[in-house]
Amino acid sequence: MIYFRDSNAKEIDIFIEENNVIHPIEIKKLANPNKSEVKKFSVLEKSSVERGNGGIIRK
Repeated sequence: MIYFRDSNAKEIDIFIEENNVIHPIEIKKLANPNKSEVKKFSVLEKSSVERGNGGIIRK
């Protein structure tokens, strides 16, 4: 698991890697997290690693 923040302050809390596929996970304390949070997963398009399903976890 890894934490990531780019120069534009896009932050992804956890990466889970399975079979060379990265699954980004965002953790939020809000009761009703905004679905737009997954837009920041697009920073992974610049990498050479395949991106799998990701998601938002409400804490």
